[in-house]
Amino acid sequence: MRAERASGDEWLRDTALVPRSDIELIRSAHEYFRSTGKTSADISAPGFVWDMSTFRGWPEQQVYEGVEGAERFLNEWRSAWEEWQLEAEEFLQACDKVVAVMRQTRPPRRRAECTWT
Repeated sequence: MRAERASGDEWLRDTALVPRSDIELIRSAHEYFRSTGKTSADISAPGFVWDMSTFRGWPEQQVYEGVEGAERFLNEWRSAWEEWQLEAEEFLQACDKVVAVMRQTRPPRRRAECTWT
């Protein structure tokens, strides 16, 4: 899925355009992901793809199809870190879409202790 962003804040509109239930659905799907590590099939559109082809130099698979593909991508992504977190900062209405502003973090790996003599 690709999103296009208009210049400035044109893509942000009055939240009355998106039913509150849509925002809550996305928020609920994020909480489901945080608690289970799985994506919610309930909100995935038929033909859903996780498309990494726009990330120049992405070394792995370019397109992951369906919920299973998204979970495969996320499992591969998480496996690179000892610990990984995905936090939702905001849920915004953008015309007839919901935008989730996310922050992903990972704690630094432990540094080996060195003794200098």
